[in-house]
Amino acid sequence: MNRTEKQEIVDDLNKTFADAASVVVTHYRGINVSEMDVLRQEMREAGARFRVTKNRLVKRALEGTPYSTLSGLF
Repeated sequence: MNRTEKQEIVDDLNKTFADAASVVVTHYRGINVSEMDVLRQEMREAGARFRVTKNRLVKRALEGTPYSTLSGLF
């Protein structure tokens, strides 16, 4: 992944965080593939978005959003 791609991800995440009514942070350690698929499906059905992203990119994307205090979780 080059710098341009990383910046696009950060920009997209920043907009998502800025517009989000709520944010849920999950750690997927201990969840197997079928459980992850079920989680993604249920979130989609509920109108939510589930995304796995590099911690460093999320920390950058949180800057300047109402959820900037979450950066310590990454």
